[in-house]
Amino acid sequence: MECIVDGHHLDPVAVDLVRRAAGDRMVFVSDAMAATGCADGAYRIAGSAVVVEGGVAMLADRSSLAGSTITVGDAVARVLAARPDSDRPGHVREAVVASSVRASAVLGLRPPLTVGAATDLVVIDPAGRPVVLEVPA
Repeated sequence: MECIVDGHHLDPVAVDLVRRAAGDRMVFVSDAMAATGCADGAYRIAGSAVVVEGGVAMLADRSSLAGSTITVGDAVARVLAARPDSDRPGHVREAVVASSVRASAVLGLRPPLTVGAATDLVVIDPAGRPVVLEVPA
């Protein structure tokens, strides 16, 4: 069960319902579009006029969402922030697996962090926020 956890495609209550019902079948996806990470404003994306306000991407005529401006890492942070007991290691693991291991399986890829697998590594704190690591020169 793929979920766009941006607070706009699905209400957080719906995400929690999917988490409880789908269990180990939940996968986080982003629906990220070209304005992801950009400032609010007007954009032309894939031939459509799009307006981003407050991080929400809408068609310029406001008729529908035009994608999402979150990353999968943002989805992890959102899910953990919505759970009052998110500091429990099992909840962090569940969110990380939904954003990586299961996503790799759905795409038919090797599991992350295995020999021969393509992997990007992001270190997160217990709230799901990326941690910047100092690397000695």
